[in-house]
Amino acid sequence: MEKTEEQGKMTDFRRHPVVALDIGGVCISLNHEKIAHVLGVRSFSEVEPGFLKACTLLEQDKISHDAWMDEFCRITGNRFTRGALMELWNTMIGPALPGMTEAVRDLADRGIRFVYLSNTSREHMDIFFSTNAFSHLVTGGIFSYSERIMKPEAAIYQAFEKRYGVPMAYFDDRQENIDGALHLHWNAILFRSPEQFHQETLAALKKLYENTEKSGNNRKIF
Repeated sequence: MEKTEEQGKMTDFRRHPVVALDIGGVCISLNHEKIAHVLGVRSFSEVEPGFLKACTLLEQDKISHDAWMDEFCRITGNRFTRGALMELWNTMIGPALPGMTEAVRDLADRGIRFVYLSNTSREHMDIFFSTNAFSHLVTGGIFSYSERIMKPEAAIYQAFEKRYGVPMAYFDDRQENIDGALHLHWNAILFRSPEQFHQETLAALKKLYENTEKSGNNRKIF
């Protein structure tokens, strides 16, 4: 992805504008099929409501790991060791979406600062950080398990604003999370592909550059 002269100079005006990224379905693929197969259902959404609730509580740090694992053992009929179930659970974390690593790297080179905003568990983040190809390019994050609240509740977006400011752009693959951000007047964009993400981020950066010039502020901002 070659930079044009105009794109290259955009970062002179806003050296580190922030872009917020969801993780599952944006940064990486999520693989639910193997877990669904073990649980005897066609899709993860068909899993017993009691276990789905436990998973939601885990992502808000409102249930202990052991209590959540008790539920996992129960719905699998105590057929597996806890270690085997944890390995199964971690298979949900897939690789980076094709083209996403290159897109993030290119935009980071242009001065974009990436920050995560995700509904997730501490268990999954441990795996994600150790396996993702571009997590080293992301400088921070707001997570449901650390804030104890989930998107699309306003409080999690407000926690992001308090720590990082309103992002130049925010990408998520779930419309309800986009709607939550739009309610707070964010530039929230429904993620469709790494190519679209790259193009939309460059467009937001160009708009930021143009607005800075219109305001008469032609100095570099550090």
